[in-house]
Amino acid sequence: MTWLASPRLLGRPPTSADLSALRLLHADPQVMATLAADGLPRPPEETRAFLERATDHWLRHGFGLWLFGTRDGGEPVGYCGLQRTRHGGVLEIELLYGVRSRFWRQAMATEMASTVLEAAREWLALDRLIAFTLPHNAGSRRLLEKVGFDLSGETERAGLSHVWYRLLLEQRESLEPPIPREVSAIDWRTWRARDEATLVFVRRGADLLLIRKKRGLGAGKINGPGGRLEPGETPVEGAIREVEEELLVTPSDLRYCGDNRFQFVDGYSIHVHVFVAEGLSGEPSETAEAAPLWSSVDDLPFDEMWEDDRLWLPMALEGRRFSARYVFEGDRMLDHLISPWDRLSPAAAGDPA
Repeated sequence: MTWLASPRLLGRPPTSADLSALRLLHADPQVMATLAADGLPRPPEETRAFLERATDHWLRHGFGLWLFGTRDGGEPVGYCGLQRTRHGGVLEIELLYGVRSRFWRQAMATEMASTVLEAAREWLALDRLIAFTLPHNAGSRRLLEKVGFDLSGETERAGLSHVWYRLLLEQRESLEPPIPREVSAIDWRTWRARDEATLVFVRRGADLLLIRKKRGLGAGKINGPGGRLEPGETPVEGAIREVEEELLVTPSDLRYCGDNRFQFVDGYSIHVHVFVAEGLSGEPSETAEAAPLWSSVDDLPFDEMWEDDRLWLPMALEGRRFSARYVFEGDRMLDHLISPWDRLSPAAAGDPA
């Protein structure tokens, strides 16, 4: 489940390219008077942090916010979606929404919320949701009541008094079949990943450049620098950009080593293109995304890496190409299949599979 559709709108998960679309909301004084704790427009760095949290939520949990635009031209309208939160010490799923002021009084928020609630019922099989709003936000309160939420009480959030609502959803069997827990049970010929990504391992003599990831999928683990491809990027372009962003250095002499296709049982999937680089311009520096570290090729910290890394990384470092398939539950590998690959991936040549 990725895209959502309603009579007038299309919704999709956000990407890092959506900063300008979100700025239309966060820079709108009328909108932020209803959303922000201080009622003021948000600076660009806060919008960027909001976007990073939204994309990370999709990576970690397989659902999140959708950005909605008009069907006839794709003009950004707003966002609506679901996020995990704690309320009263209990893990809950919260409905969030925001609409550009130029689309107010056109029932756009109701249309977005109704579409997201249908996804919550039918695909995510959730049994309840909660929502928060400021007591004086009459429009938001009307929306919540219109789509079926009941007022449950008052609470404090971000230092301000809020009212909170609850919606009990009719339990229905999920329309999506469960994700197989064995590689052989997945039809990899028709499988398509939600995200395309890269990993780069830079060699310097007998040492390998690694990172301790600070945020996103795999935060806290050791890995090579890398991340998701931007729209229109080839894997080589994305690989270089990610190293530059995460460590402020530029890799060179990249060699394509193979690909890893990961299916998570919660529905998330990612296709990772692996490169080894023999050259490096600059000295790696710590950033908000990653802390660099050099490790001997003969003593790699596999106990602090993803479980699959010890299976294919030695092959990549020895110059043997591979193609691998995995099923994961969280960070635990359930099944895998790794095959030698004696030809270059079409995706690595700029023609994503």
